[in-house]
Amino acid sequence: MKTSIRSPGLIARDDGEEARLGNLDPRFNHWIAVRDGLANAHADLFLQIPAIVRTLPDPIDQMKLFELIQIIPSPTRTALRSGGFADSRISEPRIMGYLRNNSIFAFGRADRAKTSATFGEILDAMWLFNRKFERALSEFNQIRARQ
Repeated sequence: MKTSIRSPGLIARDDGEEARLGNLDPRFNHWIAVRDGLANAHADLFLQIPAIVRTLPDPIDQMKLFELIQIIPSPTRTALRSGGFADSRISEPRIMGYLRNNSIFAFGRADRAKTSATFGEILDAMWLFNRKFERALSEFNQIRARQ
């Protein structure tokens, strides 16, 4: 997969994390574990990253999208392929239940009563994740500044 990556910085970071890991179990390194998990389950998404960035220019929304890929993979992939990601609607009760179980549409009577939502509404409802993603983005920017 590395041959398809055109970012020298990303390749250098990956090489550095692999060197730091050494002979330990790859699950002990967050970077390697997430990379391998995404590559195994969602490798086709790597090719879509430029389109995702155009669709969702805010890095926090991009992180939310990748969180949704983990929570509700099929509907999220369908929405990405639709050409109108933010306007794609979910109305299946099972999927809405998955969102509620992951602290999305779980706070307040009106949120819990929702029977459908667009992906735009879902991203907005993921406000609970904002602080965690902002901290991750800040740490990423600090690491990037050191290189």
